[in-house]
Amino acid sequence: MIDKNLTTFVIKLNIRKMKELIVVRHAKSSWEHVGLSDHERPLLEKGKKRTKKIISFLQDQKTKPDFILTSSALRARETAYYMAMGLGVDKGLVKVDPALYQADADQLLGQFDDLSDTFNTVMLVGHNPALTNFVNFFLVPPIDWLPTSGVVALQFDTEHWDEIRTAQRSVRFVIFPKLI
Repeated sequence: MIDKNLTTFVIKLNIRKMKELIVVRHAKSSWEHVGLSDHERPLLEKGKKRTKKIISFLQDQKTKPDFILTSSALRARETAYYMAMGLGVDKGLVKVDPALYQADADQLLGQFDDLSDTFNTVMLVGHNPALTNFVNFFLVPPIDWLPTSGVVALQFDTEHWDEIRTAQRSVRFVIFPKLI
């Protein structure tokens, strides 16, 4: 005999949506152009090659964001658009936010307070030290440093982005180009 209450509970567990956050540090950028501001530094070819390796890894993991949120710095924007193209995400789903350029970990976390719950998988592209501090809010044990093109993928047992601070969470993966 099947307990209907148990069956209903199991069905609800199976359809509950989780939120996934893919945190990406921008690819390696150039310091060669002395006349450019930090904000306008472009990616190096080496950075693009490393990012291609990460994109391939993400494809193997069947990881595709519904939405990409990126810093306005050129190196972050280039990384975000590179990721979008490689993962089949429409460029219209990439939001450039100038506030992310010099945001700290708390400000990054605040980005999710008003994020639409229609997005289940979100990619955040930005800078250190804020990204390392941000992911370490969720990681046990913490990482020392998120390298360029490094990715941390977190899953949250919630249907609402504004609940990720307190939701049960798990680490899906932490990957750096040198690990591939």
